[in-house]
Formats: sequence, C-alpha cells, structure tokens
Amino acid sequence: MKKLYTLLFCASFAALNAQTTKSMQPEAPDTFNYYKYPALTFGAGVTGFFGDYNNPDVWQFGTHRLSLNAGIEQRLGKTFGLSANFMWGQVSVNERAISTPRNFGSTMMNGDIRVNIYWDNDWLLRKKSKFAPYMFGGVGFATYDPKTDIKDKNGNDYYYWTDGTVRNQQQTQLNLGTAQQIRRDYKYETAIDSPGYKKNTITIPVGLGLRYKLSGFVDAYVQGTYFFTLTDDMDAVRNGGNDKFANLICGFQIRLGKKPQDPAEARYKDVDFKAIEKIDSDGDGVRDANDDCPNTPTGVKVNGSGCPDPTDTDKDGVPDYADKEANTPAGSVVDALGKKVEDSKLQKMADDTIAVPRDALKNFPASLPEPVKVKQGKDNSTDMNPVVAPTLVTLPSKYKAADYNNDGKLETKEVARVIDEFFDGKTGFDVDGIYELIDFYFDNY
Repeated sequence: MKKLYTLLFCASFAALNAQTTKSMQPEAPDTFNYYKYPALTFGAGVTGFFGDYNNPDVWQFGTHRLSLNAGIEQRLGKTFGLSANFMWGQVSVNERAISTPRNFGSTMMNGDIRVNIYWDNDWLLRKKSKFAPYMFGGVGFATYDPKTDIKDKNGNDYYYWTDGTVRNQQQTQLNLGTAQQIRRDYKYETAIDSPGYKKNTITIPVGLGLRYKLSGFVDAYVQGTYFFTLTDDMDAVRNGGNDKFANLICGFQIRLGKKPQDPAEARYKDVDFKAIEKIDSDGDGVRDANDDCPNTPTGVKVNGSGCPDPTDTDKDGVPDYADKEANTPAGSVVDALGKKVEDSKLQKMADDTIAVPRDALKNFPASLPEPVKVKQGKDNSTDMNPVVAPTLVTLPSKYKAADYNNDGKLETKEVARVIDEFFDGKTGFDVDGIYELIDFYFDNY
C-alpha cells in the first residue's frame, strides 16, 4: 500500500518552577525571530490614587476608576525591550468626615518610555516558555485637572449633616422638617483652582507583569504599575509628600510582521501535498493513501479499501474479476487469465527440455507467462489450485539505500520508512527520488 503523511505575577512563580525543570532538557534550535518587528499592546483596567486624603480615621471610598492603555514595544534581544506607553484614566477619592467632607476627581493622561526586563531569556525561564514574567521602569509625563463634586445634577449644593446624611438644605433647627435627604451624583463638576497649583507633572512608572503566549504573535498579559510623581497638587491638597497613583490592567500584545520560513520547511516549498493526497494511481476511485490493493485493473469494482471482490467461482485460482474464462472444468491447468491450457501446449513444454526440467513439467506449463504452482493431493492426484509465483526483480543500486533489511527487495514498510525519514530530513532521497521509488515499488511488487 502507498502510504503518504500530511504534513500574571503570582502565576509567574509557578511557571518558574515548571519551566526551570524543563530547561534542563535539550530542545531544537529556535529558528524563528518573533521579536524582529515591533509589537502593539492594548489593555484596560483600573486606577487607584494615593495622595493627601489619607486620614486613617476617615472612611475613604470611590478610589478605583477606569483606565485604557495602549503602547508599542521593540524587543532588544532575549532580555530587554523598549516601549512607549499611553494611558487615559480617571482618579478620585472621597472622604466622608462630618466636619470636613471632601472629594476630588480628575481625568488624566500619562505617556512614558520604559525599559522592560523579561525573565524568559533562557536564564531564568526558557525562551519558548508559555509564561513570560517581566519587570520595568521608566519616565513619563502626566496631565490632570482636579475637580470636586459639590453640586447635584440640578446645580444645587450638597449639605452634609451630623447624622451622616446629605441633604438639600443647611442643618438648622428651622430646616429639620423641610430638608430632604439626597444622593450624590459623583460627577466632579466644579474646578479646584488653587493659586500656584500645577496641572502636569513628571512621572516615574515601575511595575511587574506577566505575559501568556497564546501564539507566536499574540500574548495575553496582566500588568501592575505604580507611578511616582514630582508633585503634591494632583488632589489640590498640599499636605507633605508627593502624590502617587497605581494602574492594574489586562490586555493583549500583537507582534507585527510575518513569520519567517523555517529552513527545515523550505525544502518542501515546491511539493504540492494536496495533490499528493489525491493521487489514485490505478484509477479505482480510492486514493493511494487508503488503497490496500494498488494496481487494480481498470474498470474493476472495488470496496472502500481499494480491493476487488476475491470470489473465485470456478475454483481455478484466478478471481472472477480477472478470469477471462468462467466455469473452467475442475482439474484444469489455467494461465494467468484463468484460461485452460490445452494439452498440445503442455506437450510443447515437455519437448522444451533445455528451458524446463522434465520432472517440473507438471508444475510449470510452458504456455504461462509466469510459473504456476500446483497443489498435490494425499493420494498423488492433482488438486489444481494454481497460485501465480512472484517474479524476482533485481533492485537497482540507486534504491538499495531503501533496502533496510538487505534482502534484495523492497517492502511496504521500507518505502513508508523512506517517506517518514524524508519528512524528518534524514534521508538522501529528494522529492523526485521519492516519486521514482514509489513508482518502482508499485510497478514491480
């Protein structure tokens, strides 16, 4: 038969253990450079603010707000990467103190340049590890515009009462019966314009991240960044010490460019594997890859395995599909087409004493193109059940490399082994040589 084969930070410590063990095992050389071109990153998450609203005796809430992130990175070898990053986000803090209720919120933008240090550098983790922990540091610039929420949606002021409620009137004896309790809308509508306060600052981002490689060109990642600033004005309160904020995001990184061709695959670029899969050499409707009976005669009906019906009605040793003479009398000597060999032809063979020994005449009629074996009964009677003997073919020297057991002939498993080793790059046969070997095998065996 002709057989052809078609061709996040906490998790990083667990990954480190698993991958360090694997790093002791040999692996094939890395033939692809996925880091040749830049990569784009997209993510979303939350920001938190750390400033002067830090009274430990005061309940703080509403400190985590939305952020969107984007960036571009160029890897500089196995360990380092250089990235430019942009973040749009919001920060806010709300203190609920009876004597000094206060709040602020701000939309902010930050752009920075970072140096990333990756752990999948074949030192700590294998370069081919699915997990890629990293850490980074850099410098950036942020803008912000602090505002406070002191009015409701109708423009009326909030009034904080000593019972912890927010009402639409001041807390007085006269208003006890008329003041209504209301809810804040948390829209920071009133600008905090403090003289001398800046609305931009230098930032210093540092952090950790963990990438999971979904494919050669797409990673999922989780990343935490802590931003130091050079200002105490972000919350419009100066109380000693610069303000800070943090950002936690999840997202994806997409590497640009296309995958280089593996040199091991380049040798197959001219091979049409789809066409090979469809080859049906004997035209019986069953592809060679699934054909258990190659070289079936044209027009013969076959089953799903490519084999014709083996029925031999007249028991002459030739299946009906190849038998050109049906109902041959029992005991007759027949040729390869199932036709009876006449006595005159047997006599002619008997006269040819040079070509055939006389004691073999009963087994090898002269008229047959191939020798026929005749089974003898126990009573020395002739039980005619001829079997065509295979013709021995000398194996050409160019195919001897495929004769793994050195028996002078090819076998199915030897041809299959040559094909397997061709795909593994271990054989001396090229594509044309494979085709010729297959043709020779099916023409002669």
